[in-house]
Amino acid sequence: MAVLCCGLLALSACGLDTSHSLSSSSSGGHSVDATTLDPTQIYFSFQTSETGNDQSGSFTFNGTEVYYKIYTDASTMRGRRAVIDNLAAPEAYTKLTSDYGYQKLLLKEGSETSPLIQSANRNRYVYIRLNDYNTANSDDYRNVIQVGNSAMTKYDSALMLGSPRRSIGRSCGFDFGVSADSAAYCRSPVPASGDTDFYGTTSSAGPWYVDMYAVSVGTDSRGSVSYSAPHYCGSVTISKY
Repeated sequence: MAVLCCGLLALSACGLDTSHSLSSSSSGGHSVDATTLDPTQIYFSFQTSETGNDQSGSFTFNGTEVYYKIYTDASTMRGRRAVIDNLAAPEAYTKLTSDYGYQKLLLKEGSETSPLIQSANRNRYVYIRLNDYNTANSDDYRNVIQVGNSAMTKYDSALMLGSPRRSIGRSCGFDFGVSADSAAYCRSPVPASGDTDFYGTTSSAGPWYVDMYAVSVGTDSRGSVSYSAPHYCGSVTISKY
């Protein structure tokens, strides 16, 4: 029986050292759930754990990756979260990515990074708004990923990392079904069967639920990757406004 070497497992048969234990991200002071109704509050926030994941010897802390999944059934989404919450790393990470198929959140073309939030050797706050709200009147609630030294509640061009995009393509955003015939939204297709980041029934009406986790990532000199236990960032509902 073949043995697979990977950064998640300590496999002496492969000649690898024990995988490194990584600290998880923490709350950014803002809680969001699929039941949140105020559009101005429908964003994710967390704080990276970078000082708790210092580089040592042959190990390098790379940064923080963000994973998400789109659902049409909130009950399934919550049930899966309950399972993940009861697991420790690396089992929780494997369940999240391999079993449940959560995908990496991407940036719009031209601003790609991997991991999404690269290490800066200090803890920082991350603000993620997936879809636009009231952008005809203000940029405050536009879709954006931002990184700063304090908690954020709205758009700030000085802190902008980029615009969030789905794993199925860096041109695909999260403004599902909004003004579908408008050029501004023609690159935000409704989630459909076969999309790797989607679980549910194809619907042109919504609502859609998006669940999100943050994972600390590091590598050793052999290229073996270690992951922290996933930090739950919350869930949001995306509807036609």
